[in-house]
Amino acid sequence: FGSIFGGTLVTIYRAGFPAAGDTADFRCIFRDVAVPASSVVDAIRVRCAAPPRWRPGAVSVEIYTNGGANVTAGGNISFEYVHPPVVGAAEPNVGPFYSGTTVTLS
Repeated sequence: FGSIFGGTLVTIYRAGFPAAGDTADFRCIFRDVAVPASSVVDAIRVRCAAPPRWRPGAVSVEIYTNGGANVTAGGNISFEYVHPPVVGAAEPNVGPFYSGTTVTLS
């Protein structure tokens, strides 16, 4: 899961990704939004930064080669967009530097 503001790095694990020279060989599709792969880790892992989405909810994720081949077909991969948490207050708002002070966020 990640923020609706985007930017969450998503690692897709899938055996048998075609060998690729660089990230330009792959595109990640988050529902209907295409983004270039952020990194190709190895033959089973590709990383993509999730694009922003205007509302929370689950979307399908697919990876395509720039040649048009869907390398995640049938994988049922999804990503859940959520509203980021908002902190309105922290209590106490001061305390000793070296301590085990419990802080309550609201």
